Amino acid sequence: MAGLITSATGTGKSIIIAKLIKRLMVSTPDLRVVVATHVAELVGQNAKKLQTVFPNADIGIYSAGLGQKQKHRQVTFAGIQSIFGVDLEKTHLLIIDEAHTIGRKDQSMWLTFINMLKAKNPKLRIIGLSATPFRMDSGNLTTGDDALFDEVIFEYGLGRAVQDGYLVELVPKHTETKYDISNVKKTKGDYNIKELETATNIDELTRSAVSEMIEKGKNRKTWLIFCNGVNHSFAVRDELRRNNISCETVTGDTLDNERNEILARYLSGELQAVTNNAVWTTGLDVPTIDMIVMMRHTMSGGLLLQMAGRGTRVTIDLSPYESAKERREAIKASDKPNCIFLDFAGNIYRHGFLDQIKGKDKKKKKGDSIPPMKFCTECATICHAAARKCPDCGFEFPKSEKEILEGSYDGAVMSSQVAADWRDVDRIDYMPHNVDRKGKTPCLRVRYTSADGSSVSEYVCLMHEGFAKKKAVKWWNERAGGEFENVGLNLIASVMCQELDEPTRILVGKQGKYDRIEDYDFLEPVLPAIEEESMFSTIEEIPFC
Repeated sequence: MAGLITSATGTGKSIIIAKLIKRLMVSTPDLRVVVATHVAELVGQNAKKLQTVFPNADIGIYSAGLGQKQKHRQVTFAGIQSIFGVDLEKTHLLIIDEAHTIGRKDQSMWLTFINMLKAKNPKLRIIGLSATPFRMDSGNLTTGDDALFDEVIFEYGLGRAVQDGYLVELVPKHTETKYDISNVKKTKGDYNIKELETATNIDELTRSAVSEMIEKGKNRKTWLIFCNGVNHSFAVRDELRRNNISCETVTGDTLDNERNEILARYLSGELQAVTNNAVWTTGLDVPTIDMIVMMRHTMSGGLLLQMAGRGTRVTIDLSPYESAKERREAIKASDKPNCIFLDFAGNIYRHGFLDQIKGKDKKKKKGDSIPPMKFCTECATICHAAARKCPDCGFEFPKSEKEILEGSYDGAVMSSQVAADWRDVDRIDYMPHNVDRKGKTPCLRVRYTSADGSSVSEYVCLMHEGFAKKKAVKWWNERAGGEFENVGLNLIASVMCQELDEPTRILVGKQGKYDRIEDYDFLEPVLPAIEEESMFSTIEEIPFC
């Protein structure tokens, strides 16, 4: 079995790995685990987290970048470039962090390593983790005959994490500086970086963009700027310095000791800004980043998610707060209530809402499911065209305003910024769905009707398999106060559903052109949405020996 855990950037993949290993080793003391990834920073970060969570664990690090080669340990944290040809003892579990970095056409290192582990243990189990479980060149990591992973066993996305109060919201600001990349060719599905740099590394445009950064980021402490190439990164850095903004640049050519020094200064607050070229897209943990500047144009939704996710981490301890509402309020009152998102590259226009970006199993036309936008005249925040208030400054739009920002991208940064509204529930109907449709798996349709006759439905996949069923069973158990029992869809709809706890109102937003239920309001509170049990229950059923 090879399962995939999808967890948004900033929601703690290191802690997930640590708690998973601890749990499994307590139940299976002889378990041997390898945790592998592609960069040394993540190797050290993951090892340190396990040491914190499970101090008695027998931990080793095998990474040339960290100067350690320890392989005879019960848990080995490794860089794939260092360990792929190393002969290891029998391993029961391989955990791959940042699993989306494994391409189907260039798997030589990973396949060599996996095959060596399987030669000693044919029952090797693999767990992958990623914030973006898809690649631009090959789609979702769980589809296709050559897919490394069988299914998604747990999913916790960006939108849900913001709604639950574990990440800060990204606030998009309108930008005036425009780049013309109409003549830039595409190479392997993305923009040719050399041509892209030539088209965008123009002094006049750099001065204009930096001027906007300074104006919109005047109350922001930590800026991270993604650029089109090495020369562009240095050009933007130099312009920032000319404007008395402390700034350094990190590229693939930056030496490890220099990069570590820059990171230390950045973490301490000595540096206000860092420009980079395709380096700090993954593995960077700087919670204070409160302005993301997107000068990098990309056709990759996954890369866009990774870059944007650098700014979503919170700066406060959330453990004292029990509810999502309390966490959201604490974040708003903190020194980092949100993260400004300046999209000079227009990437949101290409890809749509960040919390709805998926793999390319089905092609979409440009602009599909992206609602029209306007910007707040008070603070330049880009909002949904139907928004009643600006989500950043609270400015109330005139009720008659229909003007749409001409020339701006037609999408918000996140679907949560679409004008979701609470609707009182007058009646709830439960009915079987897809019962007689050939080739379709039946499910439970739940229709919520308001007093004015409007209605919205959701589909609960109790008869499905895999992750869809796990979500459906969780939905059921939260409302039934007990464990789900499959007695047939007709009986469930006609009899058992009548005993469920029911919401008095629902929060309805948009997913493309369709209504989507985002939250429920019960007379009695429902259990919190995120539980470790839902993540680990499937994994604990895996026989390792």
